[in-house]
Amino acid sequence: MNRIIGLLLTLAILLSHCKKEELQRVTKLSVDNLEAQSYSSIKVTAHIIDLSKTDKTEFGICYSETNPEPTINNRRLAFSEIKKLTPTTKIINGLDANTMYYMRVYLIEDGKPVYSEVKSLRTPQKPTITTLGANDINFSFATLNGTINANNNLVSVYFEYGTTIEYGHAVMSNPGTVSGYQQTMVSAQINNLSPSTIYHFRIKAATDTGTIYGNDHFFTTAESPLPIVTTGNIKNINTTYANCEGVISADGGTNIIARGVCWSTSPMPTTNNATTNDGIGLGTFTSTLFGLAANTTYYVRAYATNVSGTGYGNEIQFTTAKNANIAIEMVLVNGGTFIMGGGTGQTNLFANEQPTHQVTLTGFYMGKYEITQAQYTELMGVNPSYFSDHTNKPVEQVSWFDAISFCN
Repeated sequence: MNRIIGLLLTLAILLSHCKKEELQRVTKLSVDNLEAQSYSSIKVTAHIIDLSKTDKTEFGICYSETNPEPTINNRRLAFSEIKKLTPTTKIINGLDANTMYYMRVYLIEDGKPVYSEVKSLRTPQKPTITTLGANDINFSFATLNGTINANNNLVSVYFEYGTTIEYGHAVMSNPGTVSGYQQTMVSAQINNLSPSTIYHFRIKAATDTGTIYGNDHFFTTAESPLPIVTTGNIKNINTTYANCEGVISADGGTNIIARGVCWSTSPMPTTNNATTNDGIGLGTFTSTLFGLAANTTYYVRAYATNVSGTGYGNEIQFTTAKNANIAIEMVLVNGGTFIMGGGTGQTNLFANEQPTHQVTLTGFYMGKYEITQAQYTELMGVNPSYFSDHTNKPVEQVSWFDAISFCN
Protein backbone atom coordinates (compact mmCIF):
# COMPACT_ATOMS: atom_id res chain seq x y z
CA MET A 1 0.00 0.00 0.00
CA ASN A 2 2.77 2.46 0.88
CA ARG A 3 4.39 1.70 -2.48
CA ILE A 4 1.19 2.58 -4.34
CA ILE A 5 0.82 5.84 -2.46
CA GLY A 6 4.42 6.74 -3.23
CA LEU A 7 3.96 6.00 -6.95
CA LEU A 8 0.88 8.23 -7.12
CA LEU A 9 2.73 11.10 -5.46
CA THR A 10 5.57 10.77 -7.97
CA LEU A 11 3.13 10.88 -10.93
CA ALA A 12 1.43 13.96 -9.48
CA ILE A 13 4.74 15.76 -9.13
CA LEU A 14 5.73 14.90 -12.74
CA LEU A 15 2.40 16.11 -14.17
CA SER A 16 2.66 19.34 -12.22
CA HIS A 17 6.16 19.90 -13.54
CA CYS A 18 5.08 19.32 -17.18
CA LYS A 19 2.28 21.90 -16.95
CA LYS A 20 4.70 24.41 -15.48
CA GLU A 21 7.15 23.78 -18.36
CA GLU A 22 4.34 24.19 -20.94
CA LEU A 23 3.28 27.51 -19.44
CA GLN A 24 6.85 28.71 -19.61
CA ARG A 25 7.34 28.09 -23.40
CA VAL A 26 9.01 31.12 -25.04
CA THR A 27 8.44 32.53 -28.57
CA LYS A 28 11.53 32.05 -30.71
CA LEU A 29 12.01 33.56 -34.22
CA SER A 30 14.65 33.17 -36.90
CA VAL A 31 15.77 35.04 -40.06
CA ASP A 32 16.80 32.27 -42.40
CA ASN A 33 18.11 34.22 -45.36
CA LEU A 34 18.44 37.67 -46.96
CA GLU A 35 18.77 37.78 -50.75
CA ALA A 36 19.10 40.88 -52.93
CA GLN A 37 16.55 40.84 -55.76
CA SER A 38 17.72 44.08 -57.33
CA TYR A 39 19.42 47.31 -56.35
CA SER A 40 16.18 48.37 -54.62
CA SER A 41 14.73 45.15 -53.19
CA ILE A 42 15.66 42.34 -50.77
CA LYS A 43 13.92 39.00 -50.30
CA VAL A 44 13.60 37.94 -46.65
CA THR A 45 13.00 34.32 -45.60
CA ALA A 46 12.10 33.71 -41.92
CA HIS A 47 10.18 31.32 -39.71
CA ILE A 48 8.82 30.90 -36.17
CA ILE A 49 10.77 28.32 -34.17
CA ASP A 50 8.46 28.19 -31.15
CA LEU A 51 5.47 30.05 -29.76
CA SER A 52 4.36 30.85 -26.26
CA LYS A 53 0.72 30.58 -25.24
CA THR A 54 0.11 34.33 -25.20
CA ASP A 55 -1.99 36.14 -27.84
CA LYS A 56 -0.22 37.03 -31.09
CA THR A 57 -1.35 39.99 -33.24
CA GLU A 58 1.36 40.60 -35.88
CA PHE A 59 4.33 38.84 -37.43
CA GLY A 60 6.64 40.81 -39.71
CA ILE A 61 10.04 42.28 -40.57
CA CYS A 62 11.52 45.46 -39.23
CA TYR A 63 14.54 47.03 -40.89
CA SER A 64 16.77 50.08 -40.90
CA GLU A 65 19.86 51.36 -42.68
CA THR A 66 21.01 53.33 -39.62
CA ASN A 67 19.92 51.26 -36.60
CA PRO A 68 21.96 48.04 -36.20
CA GLU A 69 19.17 46.66 -34.00
CA PRO A 70 15.98 47.70 -35.82
CA THR A 71 12.66 47.81 -33.99
CA ILE A 72 9.04 48.17 -34.99
CA ASN A 73 9.56 51.90 -34.55
CA ASN A 74 11.76 51.79 -37.65
CA ARG A 75 10.36 50.62 -40.95
CA ARG A 76 8.43 47.37 -40.85
CA LEU A 77 6.48 45.07 -43.10
CA ALA A 78 4.00 42.43 -41.84
CA PHE A 79 3.59 38.89 -43.11
CA SER A 80 0.11 37.82 -44.11
CA GLU A 81 -0.21 35.10 -41.45
CA ILE A 82 1.48 33.60 -38.41
CA LYS A 83 2.66 30.00 -38.94
CA LYS A 84 4.96 28.03 -36.71
CA LEU A 85 7.88 26.18 -38.33
CA THR A 86 6.80 27.18 -41.89
CA PRO A 87 9.33 29.36 -43.78
CA THR A 88 7.73 32.62 -44.86
CA THR A 89 9.12 35.00 -47.49
CA LYS A 90 8.60 38.67 -48.15
CA ILE A 91 10.19 41.04 -50.68
CA ILE A 92 10.98 44.50 -49.41
CA ASN A 93 10.96 47.10 -52.21
CA GLY A 94 11.85 50.76 -52.41
CA LEU A 95 15.31 50.39 -50.89
CA ASP A 96 18.32 52.53 -51.72
CA ALA A 97 21.04 51.09 -53.92
CA ASN A 98 24.44 50.21 -52.47
CA THR A 99 23.17 50.57 -48.88
CA MET A 100 23.61 48.29 -45.84
CA TYR A 101 20.30 47.24 -44.27
CA TYR A 102 19.81 45.64 -40.86
CA MET A 103 16.81 43.32 -40.60
CA ARG A 104 15.08 41.07 -38.13
CA VAL A 105 11.64 39.54 -37.75
CA TYR A 106 9.31 40.37 -34.90
CA LEU A 107 6.15 38.96 -33.34
CA ILE A 108 3.83 41.11 -31.27
CA GLU A 109 2.30 39.21 -28.34
CA ASP A 110 0.39 40.74 -25.49
CA GLY A 111 1.10 44.10 -27.15
CA LYS A 112 4.87 43.72 -26.92
CA PRO A 113 7.33 42.76 -29.69
CA VAL A 114 9.57 39.73 -29.59
CA TYR A 115 12.57 39.91 -31.97
CA SER A 116 14.78 37.46 -33.77
CA GLU A 117 18.50 37.85 -34.27
CA VAL A 118 19.67 40.64 -36.63
CA LYS A 119 21.00 39.96 -40.10
CA SER A 120 22.34 42.49 -42.56
CA LEU A 121 22.81 42.78 -46.31
CA ARG A 122 24.02 45.50 -48.66
CA THR A 123 21.87 46.19 -51.71
CA PRO A 124 23.67 46.04 -55.08
CA GLN A 125 24.74 49.14 -56.93
CA LYS A 126 22.52 50.55 -59.64
CA PRO A 127 23.62 49.90 -63.21
CA THR A 128 26.30 52.43 -64.08
CA ILE A 129 25.89 53.82 -67.59
CA THR A 130 27.81 56.33 -69.68
CA THR A 131 26.82 57.84 -73.00
CA LEU A 132 29.80 58.03 -75.34
CA GLY A 133 30.22 59.99 -78.55
CA ALA A 134 28.69 59.00 -81.88
CA ASN A 135 30.74 57.83 -84.86
CA ASP A 136 30.23 56.78 -88.50
CA ILE A 137 28.25 59.99 -88.90
CA ASN A 138 26.75 60.40 -92.36
CA PHE A 139 24.11 62.75 -93.74
CA SER A 140 21.36 60.18 -93.03
CA PHE A 141 22.71 57.79 -90.36
CA ALA A 142 25.07 57.55 -87.37
CA THR A 143 26.22 55.01 -84.77
CA LEU A 144 25.49 55.75 -81.09
CA ASN A 145 27.78 54.36 -78.38
CA GLY A 146 27.81 53.84 -74.62
CA THR A 147 29.00 51.62 -71.78
CA ILE A 148 27.06 49.86 -69.03
CA ASN A 149 27.89 47.81 -65.95
CA ALA A 150 24.68 46.05 -64.93
CA ASN A 151 26.03 45.45 -61.40
CA ASN A 152 24.26 42.10 -61.35
CA ASN A 153 20.94 43.57 -62.48
CA LEU A 154 19.13 42.37 -65.60
CA VAL A 155 19.06 45.44 -67.81
CA SER A 156 17.39 46.20 -71.16
CA VAL A 157 19.42 48.87 -72.95
CA TYR A 158 18.16 51.51 -75.40
CA PHE A 159 19.30 54.77 -76.94
CA GLU A 160 16.98 57.76 -77.01
CA TYR A 161 17.60 60.36 -79.74
CA GLY A 162 16.05 63.36 -81.43
CA THR A 163 16.66 66.93 -82.54
CA THR A 164 16.02 68.25 -78.99
CA ILE A 165 16.68 67.00 -75.45
CA GLU A 166 13.09 65.77 -75.45
CA TYR A 167 14.48 63.07 -77.79
CA GLY A 168 11.26 61.44 -79.05
CA HIS A 169 12.80 58.31 -80.63
CA ALA A 170 14.26 55.16 -79.10
CA VAL A 171 16.17 52.20 -80.52
CA MET A 172 17.40 49.03 -78.77
CA SER A 173 21.15 48.75 -78.46
CA ASN A 174 23.40 45.88 -79.45
CA PRO A 175 23.52 43.92 -77.21
CA GLY A 176 20.00 44.68 -76.06
CA THR A 177 20.19 42.92 -72.66
CA VAL A 178 23.07 43.14 -70.19
CA SER A 179 23.70 41.44 -66.80
CA GLY A 180 26.59 40.62 -64.49
CA TYR A 181 29.33 42.91 -63.20
CA GLN A 182 31.46 43.45 -66.30
CA GLN A 183 31.71 46.70 -68.25
CA THR A 184 29.91 46.23 -71.57
CA MET A 185 30.13 48.35 -74.72
CA VAL A 186 26.77 48.93 -76.41
CA SER A 187 25.91 50.66 -79.69
CA ALA A 188 23.06 51.26 -82.12
CA GLN A 189 22.84 52.57 -85.68
CA ILE A 190 20.08 55.10 -86.36
CA ASN A 191 18.86 55.86 -89.88
CA ASN A 192 16.64 58.25 -91.84
CA LEU A 193 18.28 61.33 -90.34
CA SER A 194 18.19 64.78 -91.94
CA PRO A 195 21.39 66.28 -93.38
CA SER A 196 23.18 69.14 -91.57
CA THR A 197 21.07 68.63 -88.43
CA ILE A 198 22.01 68.50 -84.72
CA TYR A 199 20.83 65.34 -82.94
CA HIS A 200 20.86 64.70 -79.17
CA PHE A 201 21.06 61.20 -77.70
CA ARG A 202 21.54 59.33 -74.42
CA ILE A 203 21.67 55.75 -73.17
CA LYS A 204 18.67 54.36 -71.28
CA ALA A 205 18.81 51.33 -68.94
CA ALA A 206 15.51 49.71 -67.94
CA THR A 207 15.23 47.19 -65.09
CA ASP A 208 12.29 45.59 -63.32
CA THR A 209 12.52 48.22 -60.63
CA GLY A 210 13.14 51.39 -62.61
CA THR A 211 14.86 53.23 -65.45
CA ILE A 212 18.22 54.97 -65.42
CA TYR A 213 19.35 57.55 -67.98
CA GLY A 214 22.84 58.40 -69.15
CA ASN A 215 24.33 61.78 -69.90
CA ASP A 216 23.33 63.71 -73.02
CA HIS A 217 25.54 63.82 -76.12
CA PHE A 218 24.97 65.42 -79.50
CA PHE A 219 26.34 65.34 -83.03
CA THR A 220 25.69 67.04 -86.37
CA THR A 221 24.91 65.03 -89.50
CA ALA A 222 26.92 65.74 -92.63
CA GLU A 223 25.66 67.58 -95.66
CA SER A 224 24.20 65.28 -98.28
CA PRO A 225 26.01 65.20 -101.64
CA LEU A 226 24.66 67.40 -104.42
CA PRO A 227 22.81 65.74 -107.29
CA ILE A 228 24.83 64.54 -110.29
CA VAL A 229 23.56 66.26 -113.43
CA THR A 230 24.44 66.15 -117.14
CA THR A 231 23.45 68.84 -119.64
CA GLY A 232 22.21 67.25 -122.89
CA ASN A 233 22.13 68.47 -126.47
CA ILE A 234 20.60 71.75 -127.59
CA LYS A 235 17.92 71.15 -130.23
CA ASN A 236 15.43 73.14 -132.30
CA ILE A 237 17.47 76.32 -132.08
CA ASN A 238 15.35 79.24 -133.26
CA THR A 239 15.57 83.00 -133.11
CA THR A 240 13.71 83.20 -129.79
CA TYR A 241 13.75 79.72 -128.27
CA ALA A 242 15.56 76.38 -128.14
CA ASN A 243 15.21 72.99 -126.46
CA CYS A 244 17.71 71.44 -124.05
CA GLU A 245 17.81 68.03 -122.38
CA GLY A 246 18.99 67.31 -118.85
CA VAL A 247 19.83 64.02 -117.11
CA ILE A 248 19.89 63.49 -113.30
CA SER A 249 21.78 60.28 -112.62
CA ALA A 250 22.06 60.54 -108.78
CA ASP A 251 20.05 62.48 -106.20
CA GLY A 252 22.77 62.67 -103.53
CA GLY A 253 20.79 60.51 -101.11
CA THR A 254 17.87 62.92 -100.66
CA ASN A 255 14.89 63.76 -102.84
CA ILE A 256 15.21 66.05 -105.85
CA ILE A 257 12.91 68.99 -105.12
CA ALA A 258 13.51 71.01 -108.34
CA ARG A 259 15.14 70.47 -111.72
CA GLY A 260 15.46 72.27 -115.03
CA VAL A 261 17.95 74.34 -117.03
CA CYS A 262 19.43 77.79 -116.46
CA TRP A 263 20.95 80.07 -119.09
CA SER A 264 22.65 83.38 -119.56
CA THR A 265 24.68 85.36 -122.08
CA SER A 266 27.58 84.98 -119.60
CA PRO A 267 29.39 81.71 -118.81
CA MET A 268 28.49 79.47 -115.84
CA PRO A 269 24.82 80.38 -115.42
CA THR A 270 23.06 79.54 -112.13
CA THR A 271 19.48 79.46 -110.90
CA ASN A 272 19.86 83.18 -110.20
CA ASN A 273 19.71 83.63 -113.99
CA ALA A 274 16.86 82.62 -116.30
CA THR A 275 15.59 79.12 -115.48
CA THR A 276 12.95 76.54 -116.22
CA ASN A 277 11.40 74.27 -113.61
CA ASP A 278 10.71 70.81 -114.97
CA GLY A 279 9.42 68.86 -112.00
CA ILE A 280 11.20 66.62 -109.49
CA GLY A 281 12.97 63.28 -109.30
CA LEU A 282 15.66 61.39 -111.20
CA GLY A 283 15.84 60.76 -114.92
CA THR A 284 15.81 62.64 -118.21
CA PHE A 285 13.79 65.77 -118.94
CA THR A 286 13.51 68.33 -121.75
CA SER A 287 13.27 72.07 -121.20
CA THR A 288 12.29 74.87 -123.58
CA LEU A 289 14.26 78.10 -123.34
CA PHE A 290 11.90 81.01 -124.21
CA GLY A 291 12.45 84.73 -124.67
CA LEU A 292 15.82 84.46 -126.38
CA ALA A 293 17.28 87.16 -128.63
CA ALA A 294 18.12 86.40 -132.25
CA ASN A 295 21.73 85.84 -133.29
CA THR A 296 22.89 85.74 -129.65
CA THR A 297 25.26 83.34 -127.89
CA TYR A 298 23.87 81.66 -124.76
CA TYR A 299 25.44 79.44 -122.09
CA VAL A 300 23.24 76.67 -120.68
CA ARG A 301 23.51 74.24 -117.74
CA ALA A 302 21.02 71.69 -116.48
CA TYR A 303 20.48 71.78 -112.70
CA ALA A 304 18.90 69.76 -109.89
CA THR A 305 18.27 70.76 -106.27
CA ASN A 306 18.07 68.65 -103.09
CA VAL A 307 18.06 69.72 -99.43
CA SER A 308 21.80 70.37 -99.49
CA GLY A 309 21.81 72.66 -102.49
CA THR A 310 21.92 72.72 -106.28
CA GLY A 311 24.11 70.63 -108.54
CA TYR A 312 24.86 71.74 -112.10
CA GLY A 313 25.67 69.87 -115.26
CA ASN A 314 28.31 70.65 -117.83
CA GLU A 315 28.03 73.95 -119.70
CA ILE A 316 26.87 74.04 -123.33
CA GLN A 317 27.08 77.06 -125.62
CA PHE A 318 24.85 77.82 -128.61
CA THR A 319 23.84 80.77 -130.79
CA THR A 320 20.25 81.56 -131.76
CA ALA A 321 19.25 81.94 -135.42
CA LYS A 322 19.50 85.26 -137.20
CA ASN A 323 16.48 87.35 -138.11
CA ALA A 324 16.12 87.17 -141.90
CA ASN A 325 14.73 89.87 -144.16
CA ILE A 326 12.41 87.77 -146.28
CA ALA A 327 9.84 89.34 -148.55
CA ILE A 328 6.34 88.05 -147.98
CA GLU A 329 3.70 89.42 -150.29
CA MET A 330 0.63 90.27 -148.23
CA VAL A 331 -2.96 90.77 -149.34
CA LEU A 332 -5.79 92.51 -147.52
CA VAL A 333 -8.73 90.43 -146.50
CA ASN A 334 -11.62 92.85 -146.15
CA GLY A 335 -13.71 92.66 -143.03
CA GLY A 336 -17.42 91.98 -143.10
CA THR A 337 -20.37 90.23 -141.57
CA PHE A 338 -21.42 86.71 -142.36
CA ILE A 339 -23.42 83.79 -141.03
CA MET A 340 -21.63 80.73 -139.69
CA GLY A 341 -22.65 77.54 -137.92
CA GLY A 342 -24.96 74.69 -138.82
CA GLY A 343 -28.69 74.45 -139.01
CA THR A 344 -30.86 72.27 -136.84
CA GLY A 345 -31.10 69.63 -139.54
CA GLN A 346 -27.36 69.07 -139.81
CA THR A 347 -25.60 66.23 -138.00
CA ASN A 348 -22.08 65.51 -136.81
CA LEU A 349 -21.60 69.04 -135.51
CA PHE A 350 -19.91 70.23 -132.32
CA ALA A 351 -22.10 71.87 -129.72
CA ASN A 352 -20.62 75.32 -130.35
CA GLU A 353 -21.40 75.07 -134.09
CA GLN A 354 -25.13 75.40 -133.51
CA PRO A 355 -27.27 77.30 -134.04
CA THR A 356 -26.29 79.45 -136.99
CA HIS A 357 -25.11 82.87 -135.85
CA GLN A 358 -23.79 86.13 -137.25
CA VAL A 359 -20.05 86.93 -137.05
CA THR A 360 -18.33 90.24 -137.85
CA LEU A 361 -14.58 90.44 -138.59
CA THR A 362 -12.40 93.46 -139.19
CA GLY A 363 -10.02 93.49 -142.12
CA PHE A 364 -6.62 91.75 -141.82
CA TYR A 365 -3.56 90.92 -143.91
CA MET A 366 -2.27 87.46 -144.67
CA GLY A 367 0.43 86.04 -146.90
CA LYS A 368 -0.62 85.72 -150.51
CA TYR A 369 1.42 82.52 -150.87
CA GLU A 370 2.35 79.74 -148.51
CA ILE A 371 5.71 80.06 -146.71
CA THR A 372 8.37 78.01 -148.42
CA GLN A 373 10.90 75.82 -146.71
CA ALA A 374 13.65 78.19 -147.87
CA GLN A 375 11.92 81.22 -146.33
CA TYR A 376 11.26 79.41 -143.07
CA THR A 377 14.83 78.11 -142.85
CA GLU A 378 16.32 81.53 -143.54
CA LEU A 379 14.31 83.10 -140.72
CA MET A 380 14.18 80.27 -138.17
CA GLY A 381 17.47 78.50 -138.86
CA VAL A 382 15.85 75.06 -139.12
CA ASN A 383 13.62 73.21 -141.57
CA PRO A 384 11.11 70.97 -139.73
CA SER A 385 9.60 69.58 -142.95
CA TYR A 386 9.47 65.85 -143.53
CA PHE A 387 10.19 66.39 -147.26
CA SER A 388 13.04 68.75 -146.52
CA ASP A 389 14.76 68.51 -149.92
CA HIS A 390 12.10 70.64 -151.63
CA THR A 391 13.15 74.10 -150.52
CA ASN A 392 10.70 75.91 -152.78
CA LYS A 393 7.75 73.85 -151.57
CA PRO A 394 5.57 74.91 -148.59
CA VAL A 395 7.07 74.29 -145.17
CA GLU A 396 5.37 71.61 -143.08
CA GLN A 397 5.50 70.05 -139.58
CA VAL A 398 5.37 73.54 -138.04
CA SER A 399 4.10 73.63 -134.45
CA TRP A 400 1.82 76.28 -133.02
CA PHE A 401 4.70 77.75 -131.03
CA ASP A 402 6.95 77.75 -134.09
CA ALA A 403 4.29 79.61 -136.08
CA ILE A 404 3.98 82.26 -133.37
CA SER A 405 7.77 82.65 -133.26
CA PHE A 406 7.92 82.99 -137.07
CA CYS A 407 5.25 85.70 -137.08
CA ASN A 408 6.90 87.60 -134.27
